[in-house]
Amino acid sequence: MRTRYRYAILIFILAAFVMSAMNSFGQKPNVGIYFTIKYHKKCPNQVIDLNEKKFCLADEPVLSLQDLSYISTIKLDLANRSYFSLVFTEEGAKKLKNLSVAFPNTEIVLVVDKLIVGFLTNLETLRSNSLKMSADQRSGQNVEFVHEKLKEALPVKN
Repeated sequence: MRTRYRYAILIFILAAFVMSAMNSFGQKPNVGIYFTIKYHKKCPNQVIDLNEKKFCLADEPVLSLQDLSYISTIKLDLANRSYFSLVFTEEGAKKLKNLSVAFPNTEIVLVVDKLIVGFLTNLETLRSNSLKMSADQRSGQNVEFVHEKLKEALPVKN
């Protein structure tokens, strides 16, 4: 009797694991643009950057995946450094410009699945709704890694 009970529990746990794995399989990564906030002891929305430094984010993103249009292919600039463009929708670009003006001293970060993959700086250079994403020593950003993470969620265009 106990053996049957143990098997039933084991099968239930295995079924729950398989169902959760199937639900996450094929889903797009969670992408958002957030404000960082200062915290003292507890942070309800803590993430890390590529250097494993901890940051606290606002509860909700200020821009979501729907505010992003696509990413470009990886290119080389004149200094032979890799970069790609993150292209916003018209509405997303307006939101980002307004936020950068309204909150000039607030840090804005690009997050993919609870990992900061970029710090959005020089927002005044947002031209034709795109922002150049290049290597950032501060976040340990690797252009190829970030591009791979984003292309799971966004289309890639030249």
